Amino acid sequence: MMHANTIILKQKNMKHKILRLLLCSFMATAAMSSCSDSEYDFENLFPKEYHSIVAIADEESDSITFYDPTDNIDFSVNVIKGGSDPGIVAKAHLEPIPQDRLTAIDPGYVALPDSCYTLQGNSLTFDGEQAKQSIRVAFSMEKLYRFVTAYRQAGVTFVVGLGLVSENATVYSSKSRILRAVSYIEPGILTNAINPSVQ
Repeated sequence: MMHANTIILKQKNMKHKILRLLLCSFMATAAMSSCSDSEYDFENLFPKEYHSIVAIADEESDSITFYDPTDNIDFSVNVIKGGSDPGIVAKAHLEPIPQDRLTAIDPGYVALPDSCYTLQGNSLTFDGEQAKQSIRVAFSMEKLYRFVTAYRQAGVTFVVGLGLVSENATVYSSKSRILRAVSYIEPGILTNAINPSVQ
């Protein structure tokens, strides 16, 4: 049979253990409460500009060639969202890059007038569930054909230049624009290039 003094001693040790656990729990709760409005909050662990970030997922530069005014050369621009706080609703859209900025990129770039194309779905809203959306660039082929054939000359590259803009998110600078060089090749010129004997 266990001695009464031994039982009392074990009960005291158990009480001390419970008190220590309660004290540790209280101290941890107090510490968390004291930091709830401090610089150690999760949202403050990252600078504000990293809470919500948008970027263009596609390659910056590419070329598009059409051979007939009836060709369909429409393309999509894929925009992605990330950041330290995925719950933030982010808004974004594309805007044409002005001619002076295109010239700074390449002196031979000439912006296609916006009458040659339209941006379909150019008002993106990312909620917590969305990480990728697309904007469609749809060409007015008749207007594009007339412009390209009227103004083309040596050293000139017609470009659709679009920059990503956001009202409430950070735009990732190195993935903030697309440049699509658009060219027209006449079927006769293409045939002669492939087979010079054809007149």
